[in-house]
Amino acid sequence: MFFVRYVEGGRPIIKFAASVHVEMSDSASILSAMQKAISHYVKVPCNVFFSKLVWLGCDGASNMTGQRNGLTALLKKE
Repeated sequence: MFFVRYVEGGRPIIKFAASVHVEMSDSASILSAMQKAISHYVKVPCNVFFSKLVWLGCDGASNMTGQRNGLTALLKKE
């Protein structure tokens, strides 16, 4: 599930973006699902979305937070 939180007119807005199937639980598969959800449901180019991304909420699993191959590391490379 993806939620998007942003500020509009000085007020925080939280919107449900998408619920997508992830083939595997590795970070590359999660990133791919995230890119599909952003481009299809949020309708913003992924490079624009990722350039403005300032926070990611997730559990503490290594596939999400790993310094080399975790989702946060892959997002930093994007």
